[in-house]
Order: sequence, then structure tokens, then C-alpha cells
Amino acid sequence: MTTEQNKLRAAELFARFTASDIDGVLALMKDDVTWRIPGKPELTPAAGVYDKARLRRLFQRMLAALKDGLKMTVTGSLAEADCVAIEVESSGNLQNGRQYRQQYHFLITFRDGKIASVREYLDTHHAFDVWTTRLEAWWPKGHLTSGDPDAVVVLEPGQGGRIYERTTDGTEIDWGVITEWGPPRRLGYTWHIGRDAGQATERLTHVRRSRRR
Repeated sequence: MTTEQNKLRAAELFARFTASDIDGVLALMKDDVTWRIPGKPELTPAAGVYDKARLRRLFQRMLAALKDGLKMTVTGSLAEADCVAIEVESSGNLQNGRQYRQQYHFLITFRDGKIASVREYLDTHHAFDVWTTRLEAWWPKGHLTSGDPDAVVVLEPGQGGRIYERTTDGTEIDWGVITEWGPPRRLGYTWHIGRDAGQATERLTHVRRSRRR
């Protein structure tokens, strides 16, 4: 494929995201594709390196957290050899009414006409604010301790803030306490989900800065 064809294929990827066409998104990728999302799993469960099967689950969870999908608009791109550097802006509303307005840089490599790898960089401050302080908007329902399908997870911003699960009858189940609060790059907390507070472990997360090329 030519560099212009690669640019068009990269733009098509985000058009399919906008259409919430997950099957179509994955069809553009090689079976051994890797997608790297910055951050630490302790802070953002989505962070890490994903294969195709895990990408499907990730994208499905993301769409479930949004009311009407995520509109992704390409604002610029450059291509060289088998690589496309592309800037994208997204817009979507979470189920709880919270707005997600993000800016990204993606470095996409192609092989045999399909996407072979993606590196994603984004506005970590906004991601910290929306996805950390609004855990209830996206936390998987199967990862709760109470068994209440309508329970929510709450993180109280600031040092000393609690992390807890609140059930529909108002019961609060403590998960941890914020020990360090330095958005968008540092979050320290104790963590004892499903255990007694005396068994809590302490974690310190460093969030990488977004990068532009």
C-alpha cells in the first residue's frame, strides 16, 4: 500500500469507531495486532498492551459506558513508509452525564495492508479527571463485592479521600483511602477490596504524560 492509502485506512479506523462498528474496527487489523495504551493498570484498568481479543472486550466496555458512542474526528495526519502518525479528537457522554472530550496522538504501523500495531497517547489530565474521579461511570459491574448489580464505586478526590462501594440501600463498603493526590501524574492509595483494612496494601501510581509528535 502507498502512504496515502495507509492514511486513508487509518482515517477509516476512526470512522468505524464513530459508527460503533467494533467488528469493522477489528477487521482492519492483523490477527497479531498489538495496541499499547499508556498508564498504569492500578489507576486505569485499560492501560497496557492489548491483542485482538482483549481489544474487542475493551472497546465493548468503553461503548457500554457511553450513551451514544464516541465520535472520533481526525484533525491531521502524516505518513512515512508503513507508519501513520495521526491526531484525533473525541467527543462522547458517559452514562452518568459526565462529558468525555479527549485529544489523542496515534502512531499506527501497517503490514500487508492491515494495521499491525498502534501506540496511543492522550491528554492524561482529562483522562485522570473523567476516569479516576468518576469510577462509577465505567467500573465493571462484575468487579463489585456486594453482589448488588446497581452498586456504584466512589472515589473522593484529594488526600484522605475514601474509595468505596455504595449499594442501592446506602451501605458503604470501604476499598481504600487516597494517600497522595497529584493529578494528572500521581495517585497514591491504600487498597483492600474484599479484605479487612488491616490487610491493605499501599500503591503509588505514576501516569505518563501525553506525547505529541
